[in-house]
Amino acid sequence: MIKVIGLIAILFALAFLGSEGASRDEIIVRTTLAAVAAGLFPVLFVWNMVTVPPGLMREQETKIEETEVRAASLASEMRSLEARIHELTKPDFDISINFAVLGSIEEGGTHCLLHLVLANRGTPSAAVETTWRLIFATSNPTTVHEAHPNTLTKDEVFDMGDGTGRKYVRDDGIDKRASYPIPRLGYTSGVLRFIMPTLTIQKLMEEKTLLTISVCDVNGTRFSNSIPVSDLHGRSGYKFMPNLAFPLPISLDRIEEGARK
Repeated sequence: MIKVIGLIAILFALAFLGSEGASRDEIIVRTTLAAVAAGLFPVLFVWNMVTVPPGLMREQETKIEETEVRAASLASEMRSLEARIHELTKPDFDISINFAVLGSIEEGGTHCLLHLVLANRGTPSAAVETTWRLIFATSNPTTVHEAHPNTLTKDEVFDMGDGTGRKYVRDDGIDKRASYPIPRLGYTSGVLRFIMPTLTIQKLMEEKTLLTISVCDVNGTRFSNSIPVSDLHGRSGYKFMPNLAFPLPISLDRIEEGARK
């Protein structure tokens, strides 16, 4: 546009400021060129007014679209980072059952001794000691039985069903052990005992009976794990369990002989 204006200015200068001694034909040519240039100027001006704004608008729209794409990409990255930070700054407990001792009790109903492992895949945290919960779901008819926690308060020996027993003390309780902070990628293990006064041994041992163990962390988030009772059959744990106060099994015959003496 600037070049066009400059050309018009030169043509006007030649037409009106040229030499007076120029021939008549040369003056006509100059005047004609000036008239043509003067006529082209508004045409070119209008042309630029018509074509340039849409081009600028398209360029502006392209820049806006590119900015929106970058903003969406940054927002997605921020959400991903926030989710990652959230994952890294919250506890993530995983409860697994090493073995279980199931049986009936003289008062009626059944009892369950669980050896549990509580692993923490998140930020260091502890489990609230009083929030351990055990539920059994039986079928035909479908019934939910909530077990009552029976905290170890003294040294107790439990029949493992294979002619041996295991002696547990209060410090073996996972409820107590897990009440202390568990580091990230760390774990603790121990035992818990529950009484099920409304659950018969027949229903307890049915193949479809489902066991659900759960606990809350210090933030109130509950973590759980469910497993069919049939999957626990045959799990008696390791012979040597160094994390227990009495790591080796005890002969029940020897205990009975000691009691008779």
